[in-house]
Amino acid sequence: MARQWIGRPQDGVAGGVGARERGNRDLIARNPASLVTAPRQSRTEQHVLTPEQVRLLLAALETHPFQAFFTLLLMTGMRRGEALALHWADVCLDDGHADVKYTLEHAKGGTYSFAPPKTVRSRRRVPLNALAVTALRRHHAQQLEQRLAAGAAWKDEDLVFTDATGHALRGNHILQRQFAPLLQRVGLPHIRLHDLRHTAASLLAQQGVHVTAVSRLPLGALIEIDVMARVVA
Repeated sequence: MARQWIGRPQDGVAGGVGARERGNRDLIARNPASLVTAPRQSRTEQHVLTPEQVRLLLAALETHPFQAFFTLLLMTGMRRGEALALHWADVCLDDGHADVKYTLEHAKGGTYSFAPPKTVRSRRRVPLNALAVTALRRHHAQQLEQRLAAGAAWKDEDLVFTDATGHALRGNHILQRQFAPLLQRVGLPHIRLHDLRHTAASLLAQQGVHVTAVSRLPLGALIEIDVMARVVA
C-alpha cells in the first residue's frame, strides 16, 4: 500500500525547512548569562584572639595611649565607627553603660559627620565591665589634660576619642599607626580592629553565655559581660 502524504509532498518539505529557519532565527547567538557580572565572593576571614592572647594584649595596653579605645572594642564588641562617634554625654561610668547612637563617617577633604546606625537594633545600650570603666576613667583624665594644653584650639564636640585638638579620629589611621605596630611588638597575629568584635563574642561563648545571647551582642542585648573580666584575669 502506497504511503499517503497529508497535504502535498512539497508542502511537507517546505514546511520542515521553514520551521528550521524560524527556529534558527529564535536562537540566541550569545549566552545572556555571560553579560552578568557574578558577585565577588568575600575572602575576608575572621580572626579571634585566644584568652591568653587577650591577656597579653591587655597587659601591653596598660601604658598605651589608645588603651581605652582598644579595651572598649574588646570588652563590648562595639564597631570602631560606633566607638569613634561615642560622646561623653552618652557614657555613664558610675552605672557602667554606654549608649550607641551614632557612627562616624568620614568624607573627602578631611570632613566627617555623625550618622545614625544603619538599623534600629544597632541603637543600643552597651554594658561596661570593670576593665572598660577603669580604662575610660583614666582616658577621661588624660583628655582633660590634652584639652588644657590645646587651649583655644580645642574643638569641643564632647567626643570620647579625639586627636590632640578635639577632632574625631580616623579608624584606618588607628589601625595602621597604633594597632598594627602594637600587635607586632607584642608578638600577636595581625588582625583587623573588627576582629576585636568577634573576639568579644568568642570570650562570652567560652564562658558559657548561650550562643543566642552572643549573637545578640551587636544588636544591643543587655548581656552581663563581667564574665570577660574573669576569662582574662
